Amino acid sequence: MPKEKQIDIAKALHPESDELKTDKDGNITAVIVDEELDAYECQFHNDGCVQVNTEGYGWITLSKENLYRLMLMIEEAEETYDEMDDEV
Repeated sequence: MPKEKQIDIAKALHPESDELKTDKDGNITAVIVDEELDAYECQFHNDGCVQVNTEGYGWITLSKENLYRLMLMIEEAEETYDEMDDEV
């Protein structure tokens, strides 16, 4: 019997989630999806932190996996900012 393919519901609903994007001004942002499949805009400000916009929501529900991925995204954003600084 063939193995069933599993669908990542979060990716199906929000295909660009967990991907860093850099705008024309050099700001890095991303969308994350919590365990309730709500999408949140995030901004990385080159300070080792992330600002999560929760406007319109009463709470955000993050799993260990969500938090781990967010930590990786902070590190990736920091590396990108470092590379941008090296180019100047």
